[in-house]
Amino acid sequence: MGVSAPPGTRPTRICFVSSGSEFGWRPGTDKWSPSWPDNLPAVLNIGQGSPTNLLSCRDASFPEKYRKALFAFDWSFGIIYAIHLQPDGAGYKAEAEEFLSGAPLPLTDGVIGPDGAMYFLTGGRRLESDLYRVYYDDGEKMTAKEEAPVINEAHQLRRQLESYHGRAKAGAVEAAWPQLKHADRFVRYAARTVLENQPLNSWQARALAEKDPETIIQATIALARRGDSTLRSSLLQQLQTVNYVQLSASQQVDLLRAVELVLARMGMPEDAVKQSTIAYLNAHFPAATNELNSPLSKLLVYLGAPDAVQKTVALMKTAKDDTTAMKTAMSSADLIMRNPQYGLDIAGMLSKMPPLQQTFYATVLSEAKTGWTPELQESYFSWFHGAFGFKGGHSFLGFVNNARKNALKSVPKSEYAHFNAISGDSLVNNSGRTALATAQPKGPGRRWKLEEAVLGALMLEKGAFDTVIEILKAECFYVDAHQKIFAAMQGLAAKSMPVDILTVVEELKSSGDLEAVGGPFFVSRLTNMVVSSANIEAHARIVLQKFIQRELIRISGEIISEAYEDTADVFDLLDAAESKLFEVTNNHLRKNYDSIDRILVNTIKRIEDLRNKGDDITGVPSGFPTLDKITYGWQPSDLIILAARPAVGKTAFALNLVRNAALHPKFPKGAAVFSLGDVERPDRSAYFVRRVGNQTRKNHQGQAGRVRNAEADDPWYRKTGESAYIYRRYPGPQHLRIACESPPPCA
Repeated sequence: MGVSAPPGTRPTRICFVSSGSEFGWRPGTDKWSPSWPDNLPAVLNIGQGSPTNLLSCRDASFPEKYRKALFAFDWSFGIIYAIHLQPDGAGYKAEAEEFLSGAPLPLTDGVIGPDGAMYFLTGGRRLESDLYRVYYDDGEKMTAKEEAPVINEAHQLRRQLESYHGRAKAGAVEAAWPQLKHADRFVRYAARTVLENQPLNSWQARALAEKDPETIIQATIALARRGDSTLRSSLLQQLQTVNYVQLSASQQVDLLRAVELVLARMGMPEDAVKQSTIAYLNAHFPAATNELNSPLSKLLVYLGAPDAVQKTVALMKTAKDDTTAMKTAMSSADLIMRNPQYGLDIAGMLSKMPPLQQTFYATVLSEAKTGWTPELQESYFSWFHGAFGFKGGHSFLGFVNNARKNALKSVPKSEYAHFNAISGDSLVNNSGRTALATAQPKGPGRRWKLEEAVLGALMLEKGAFDTVIEILKAECFYVDAHQKIFAAMQGLAAKSMPVDILTVVEELKSSGDLEAVGGPFFVSRLTNMVVSSANIEAHARIVLQKFIQRELIRISGEIISEAYEDTADVFDLLDAAESKLFEVTNNHLRKNYDSIDRILVNTIKRIEDLRNKGDDITGVPSGFPTLDKITYGWQPSDLIILAARPAVGKTAFALNLVRNAALHPKFPKGAAVFSLGDVERPDRSAYFVRRVGNQTRKNHQGQAGRVRNAEADDPWYRKTGESAYIYRRYPGPQHLRIACESPPPCA
C-alpha cells in the first residue's frame, strides 16, 4: 500500500525486547509508526548518534544509582548515557543522564573490569585509539548487596502469556483471549502473539463472532497476519460494526491499522465492501491529529475515495509536524558543537528542516490515480520543487524524488513535460540526489517561461533562428522538453528548412520525441507566449546567463565534493577545476560579431593615424633596420617564432629585441621576458646583466664599467644587481622590469 510512516531518520532508541517483539524497523518510508499495535514502542528515544555499545554496570564499583543503570555509548558525539530504568506496567520507562562526554571522544567499546572500574576504548575513522579507566572514589572494589527484583502483576501476566509463544499448547487461546483488550499494550501484544502461534482453526470462528470492539480489532490483526484472502470481506465488514467515535484515539489508530493490514495482505475487496469501507472511513477524515490523518489519507487514497485527493492536498498545504511526538532525550541543537563534522550537518538540517507530515501526504498522493483536477495537480507538483531545498537525512531527497517520479506516471503524456518541470526535475541528478548539496539559487532553473518565449519567437519570425543559433545550444535550456524542441530546430536549420510550428512538429515526430515534449499542442502553445521576436536576442542571452550560472553551480559543487576527498591530489583538483571552468568559457562565452560599417570606420581611422605618423615603422621597432623594412616593426597581435639549432644565438637575439624595444630613443615600450626554460643558467643571466651594463655605459657617460667594478654599496649597482637577482632567483615564467637610473624611461 505504499508509504507506511512519515519519512525521516529514526532516532537512536533504547528498546525493551520481550518475547516476539517487533519494532517496525524497515528501510526508507517503510518504517512502522511506533503507535501501531503490531509493533512495540521504544522505552526511550535518545536522539541522533551512532550507538556502539550497551553495558550493564551491575558489577561496577559505582554508587547504587549507576549499578542499576545501563550505559549506552555514542560514537558520533562522544557521549556515554546512563539509562535509568523503572518498571511501567508490563514494560519499562527510562530517563537518560549524560554520564560522561568529550569532544572528540569517539567511543567504540567498553567493559566493567575485575576491579569494578569501567574501561572503554575510543577510535575509528582514522582517529587515534585510546584506553580509558573510569572509577569511583579511590577505585577500591565495592561489594554490592544483591536485591531480588520486584516483579509487578502486569509483568507476571505478560510472562505467563509468553510461555505459550513458539508452539501450539493446550489452553493457550483461552488464556490469551481475555487479554486482547487489556489496558497494557505489552500484555495485548503478548496475547495476540499467542493466537498467531496457535492453529488457525482453533480461534478463527471465535474471532469472526466476536462483539467486543477492542477484541475485534486485535483478533482482526491476528487473522490478517495468519489468514488468507477469503477472510477479507468478513474482516472489513466486522470492523465496520465498531463504533469509531466511541473509541479512544489510540484505539482508533489500532482499528485503522487493522483495516490497512487486511488490505495490504489480502488485497482490494469487491466493490460493495470497498464502497462501504470508504463511507465508514471518509466520515472521519480529516481528523484532528496527524496520527489519525496519516492512516486515513493512505487508506482512502488506496481505496479511491472520490474526495480523498482533494482533502489530502488541502492537508498537505497546512500540515505541521507534531513536535511532542518527536521529542528525544538529547535535542539536535544540543549536539551541534559536539562534533565539527556532524554538528555542521545537523545545523544545516535544522536550518531547513523538512516538513515530515507534508512529505508523508505527498508520498501518499503519489499513488493516487483518480480524483485529480488541473488545480490540484498544479499545487501538488509545485510542492516538490520547494521540497528539494529541505535538508533531511542523506536519503530524504531520494524518497522525495521517488514519490515525484511515481506521481508523474499517472499524468497524461501531453502534460508530463510541464509537471516534470514544475516539480523540480532539473534540481536532481541521475542518482536522485540534488545536483548540488548547498542551497539552490533562486535565479537559475526558474526561467522556463522565458525559454518558452524564445522558442515561440523562433517559430513566429523567419530570421530569428539565425540570431539565436550563435548564442544558444540545446543544452542551455532548463527544461528537457525545451532542449528537444531546440535540437529539432537545429536539425531543420542544418537541412536548410524553415523553422515553424508544422516543421518543428514533423521533425520531433521523425525523431520520436514529439510525445516526450508534450505533443503538438505543447509546441503550438509556445507561440502564444510571445507577440514578436523583437527582443529575442536579449531573451536568448538571459537564457544563456542562467545556463552558465547553473553550470558554475554544478562545477562548484563538484569541486567542493572532490576537495573533501582526502585521496584526491590537490594539484589534480586545481587542474580539473581550471579545465571545467575553461570549458564553460570556451563553449559558451563567444565574442559577438561586429557589423562591417563599424569595422570599416575603425580601419580607416587606423590608416589615417599611420599616415599622419610620418614614419615607415608603423609598429614597435626591432632595432634591426633590415628586419624593420620587412615587418614595419612588430605589429599588435603578432606572434614571432625564432627557430634554430641550439647555441646559435636565439636567446641573445631575443634579448636584443627586448632591449631595443625598451630603450628606443623615440618610442620606448614596456618589455617583458617570459622564460619556460632554465632561467637560472648563469650564461643567460650574466649576458642580460652585461647587456644592461653596456647600454648604461652608452647612455650614461662617466659611469663605464660600473656593473663589473662597482662597490657593493654603490646605489646604481644595487638597482641593476637587484633586477638581475630577481631574474635569476625565481624559476618559471618571469616578468622582468629593466632598471635604469635616469632617462630615457624604460620598464
